[in-house]
Amino acid sequence: MKKIERSEIPEGEWFLGTKEMILKANKAGLDGKDYFYRTPVLTIAFNLGAKGIDLSSAPIVTGWRLGKAPESFISVNYRDNVSEPGLSLMAIEGEKEHWSAGFINDRPKYTYTGILSGTGSDDEPCILAFEAESWD
Repeated sequence: MKKIERSEIPEGEWFLGTKEMILKANKAGLDGKDYFYRTPVLTIAFNLGAKGIDLSSAPIVTGWRLGKAPESFISVNYRDNVSEPGLSLMAIEGEKEHWSAGFINDRPKYTYTGILSGTGSDDEPCILAFEAESWD
């Protein structure tokens, strides 16, 4: 597998994920490239591409969740012990909140922005968050 080198990432995009970085990883997956990413958000984008899911026309959304994002910015479905397709949210701005928000409302609310990447195991919206630190 080819590791994405720092020199391949434009100046100023190194520390936080950007739409361009996420879409580049997704396209590599769509194109059947054999890359390895250390950044979980880029890994998910690549894997979605490898499954034929093109994020190039996916909307950029802002939403909120209860509790701070995990360090990886990828939520985990603990029941099935698998990663969700991004960071799970309770709601996207302007839309109805997820049914589970009433069960865990004792946590602080955090807002995140990213590319809508699918839904989690409980049908909650998931994003590939731009706030995620790049490890590549």
